[in-house]
Amino acid sequence: MTLSNTNLPLISDNLKAFAAFLQQNCMDELIAENFKLIRQVNLPLLALFAHLSEQELQAMSRKSFEEYFEQIQNNRLIEATQANLNEWKAGRLPGISKENVQVSDLVLGYSIRKRIMLQFMPRFTSDVAMAVQILSELEHLYSQIEQYAFQLYIDIQQEELHRKNEFLHSIIENSVDGISAYDKDMRVLEWSPELEKRNGIKKEAIIGKSILDVFPDYINSEEYKLLGRVFKGEKVHFADRPYKYKAGWYEAFNIPLYNKNNEVSSYVSILRDISERKAAEQKLKEQQDELRSLNEELQAQKEELEAGNEELQENLTQLEEIQEALALNELRLREAQSIAQLGSWEYNLNTSQIYWSDEMKRIFGMDETEPAPDFETYFTYVHPDDRQLIRNLIEKSIQTFIPYQYEHRIIRPDAGIRWIYTQGECILEHEGRNKKLRATCYDITGRKGAEIELEKLNKELEQRVAERTEELSKSEERYRIFLNQSSEGIGRFELEEIGGVDISLPIEKQLALYFQYGYLSECNDALAQMYGFSQAEEITGVSLGTFLPPDNPVNVTYLSNFITSGYRLEDAGSEEIDKDGKPKYFLNNLIGIVEGGRLLRVWCTQRDITDEKMAKEALRRSEEQLRLVTDAVPILITYIDKDHRYRFNNKAYQEWFGLEPESIYGKHMQEVLGKDAYYSLVPYVDKVLQGERVHFETKVSYKHIGNRFITGDYIPHWEGKKVAGLYAVVSDISKQKTIEEALQKALQESYEQNRALERINTDMDNFIYVASHDLRSPVVNLEGIITRFQKQLPASSASEQTLLRFAGEAVSRLKQTISDLTEISRVQREIDTDFESVSFPEIFQEVSMDIDTLIAESRAVIHTDFRVESMPYARKNLRSIIYNLLSNAIKYRSENKIIEIFASTYETEHDIVLIIQDNGLGIPEKQKYKLFTMFKRLHTHVEGSGIGLYILKRIVENYGGRVQVESQEGQGSAFTIFFRKS
Repeated sequence: MTLSNTNLPLISDNLKAFAAFLQQNCMDELIAENFKLIRQVNLPLLALFAHLSEQELQAMSRKSFEEYFEQIQNNRLIEATQANLNEWKAGRLPGISKENVQVSDLVLGYSIRKRIMLQFMPRFTSDVAMAVQILSELEHLYSQIEQYAFQLYIDIQQEELHRKNEFLHSIIENSVDGISAYDKDMRVLEWSPELEKRNGIKKEAIIGKSILDVFPDYINSEEYKLLGRVFKGEKVHFADRPYKYKAGWYEAFNIPLYNKNNEVSSYVSILRDISERKAAEQKLKEQQDELRSLNEELQAQKEELEAGNEELQENLTQLEEIQEALALNELRLREAQSIAQLGSWEYNLNTSQIYWSDEMKRIFGMDETEPAPDFETYFTYVHPDDRQLIRNLIEKSIQTFIPYQYEHRIIRPDAGIRWIYTQGECILEHEGRNKKLRATCYDITGRKGAEIELEKLNKELEQRVAERTEELSKSEERYRIFLNQSSEGIGRFELEEIGGVDISLPIEKQLALYFQYGYLSECNDALAQMYGFSQAEEITGVSLGTFLPPDNPVNVTYLSNFITSGYRLEDAGSEEIDKDGKPKYFLNNLIGIVEGGRLLRVWCTQRDITDEKMAKEALRRSEEQLRLVTDAVPILITYIDKDHRYRFNNKAYQEWFGLEPESIYGKHMQEVLGKDAYYSLVPYVDKVLQGERVHFETKVSYKHIGNRFITGDYIPHWEGKKVAGLYAVVSDISKQKTIEEALQKALQESYEQNRALERINTDMDNFIYVASHDLRSPVVNLEGIITRFQKQLPASSASEQTLLRFAGEAVSRLKQTISDLTEISRVQREIDTDFESVSFPEIFQEVSMDIDTLIAESRAVIHTDFRVESMPYARKNLRSIIYNLLSNAIKYRSENKIIEIFASTYETEHDIVLIIQDNGLGIPEKQKYKLFTMFKRLHTHVEGSGIGLYILKRIVENYGGRVQVESQEGQGSAFTIFFRKS
């Protein structure tokens, strides 16, 4: 609503002259009065400058007033003010945030500036017509400025509301988890885009419906039965659940939501897809099953080898020690291999997509980060002598779908040759539309080596000793290679110091022995690195409790489950620490070696899941923050369909109307809001349903809560090319409107009262002036007549003489009253600018000489302390002030004590101060308010007119000063006069 240059009102020459006068003559007083008023009203904006010193504030105020007066003189006041307000709206004012400015700052700030200018109007002109013209022009200018400022303030509030709405919408729209909300009847209140994608159901198709209408079988599910606990205030977690209507797995967090009565009214469900994780877990289990099968096969072959060794035992007694060592190493190898991973690959014949597991790549000597080779590249790894055989087997499986298995050699990139055992098959997926090859591979190089060695042993018995020694070395090497090439941590814990732990002991006793005697005797580098070490040698030998705190309940449960599950445990979590004391989280597989009823050692593999655990914790905190944000949104949000029925309300909206969700959802707007409110909002609703975005501000009479001022933003919700409903964002601005109306009313009343007081003062001044002049001549004539009568009547006529004396006294009092009225008129009409340097001691001496008789009769003791001896002032006015105060101190003395009077002066930053204090009668507390009233006398036993203090106060205030009185009845009074410095 910025005014164009052609519409800017021209500032009159009178106002320009007034501005120039104030700038040249009254700056110091203006600044002082400005601070006085803004502190009296406690202007909120002042708090933003609390860090500035008094001098800095004055300098800033001076600069502001100078720019302000120059803008008036250059006819740029409105233009410059609008520019400054626009800078505020844009947030570019240094040190002032637009959010910190309140509407009271705008109204009171402009009101104070107008009030200050009007205080100095009498100094500029005594022409009433000119003063009225300037006042009217200022009111007109500031009316436009305040209107513009209010509009900007409202714009800023709307911008803030829009920003918060966009933020909330963005949180819900961009969540990677599926977010939904339900009421107690299981009707869907919220359905995020992620759920639309996962379920193929649009939000608008499910909102307002019962979840059982969409998924009828859900009522018989375990999850549905558990949801009853949510409405009792519990947070319910569904862990590792299969989808009912599609393949895959999920977990869900169900969180109760409370209404204003702290009752659960609905709940939010956050659903996370864990299908990939579950698939990986299943594949791991299958590989472990295959590994156990292969280990059994190895065990059978080992038994055959031992049987052959037994046949040779009679002739090779010298090999016993070597055989025992070899058996021990082979036992360790078997135990390690029992928990080893298998490699696997898949090849899609339709799409040519190929997948290799990480273990498969390691078997083939590849780095885990390398892409899987295509099908033809795979054959380049196969030994040339084996390629055709493998091709034939695979092609036959593709044609017949008969599973195949074979052993073959591969040549790794480092030229090393490995033996691989492969089991594979060709399968059809997706109703025969997709043909896929898949296989698992196991490195049997060690087994092949053992077979070759056994064959050589059978052929060359005479060389068996040397060959067995060499085999021992090779077996040890294979064992070490296996450990070091594993990506998982592999280790062995020994309990040999006590010959193992008796498995018949109670669990608590067994755990105590584990922690007391168990130690890590062997591990690979991968396990050492999980604890912050570089290689295995740095960690071997440490006790079990070094990195597995025994006082952690999670770890106690973890090892107790190992015992109760028969000393075998899969995918068990532990909470440990590394060498620097940082927390670590592992997923463990444990196999205990039990012989003769005693646990001798434990083999373990572990996977570091610390990052995954931390990520879950970060996600949990993010979800809590999201919950706090959505619960704390202060704006009112609703969705209304094209039939004018409510389909969504946020918590703030429900609390505003004081209705439960079921009392609003699905109801027609007229039923919830009332007839009057509905018909006042229908025009906006109809307009937005036609596709137009609507912003409005209006007063609405609601059925439940009465009249409210609101601002609203109605936003169309498009479905294709049709508007299906609208989003409504509504703010209650009733308090703001009430403040605005109250301020406007107060300003108008203040203006009218000031005008009425000005008229009364003018009429009073005119009356006093006319009365004092028109009555003077008749009173003089009456006094002359009474004097003639007194001379002409006989001396013996005593009664007539008494009457004439009374008449003469009455005329004298009337003359004094007329004289007082004349003085009042003079004080009210004139401000004597004939200042001169007047001396306090000199004036005080003159007044004392004028009332020396009164001083002598009262035997008053007068003390003076004039630390400021002189000041510029009108001499006769200062004399009048001191005369009134000194004479009153003597007249209103106590007869029970000697009257003492103390007169002193001192100086402050802005004032010269005069104090006259006595120990006289004092003033009753309940009569103090009459002290400066015209013709009011608080003590009647002393003669007087009752206008002395009235005139004193008017004189002081005419020059910008003030009067302060402190008095206690029976103790005395102290009058303090503050003379404003020029």
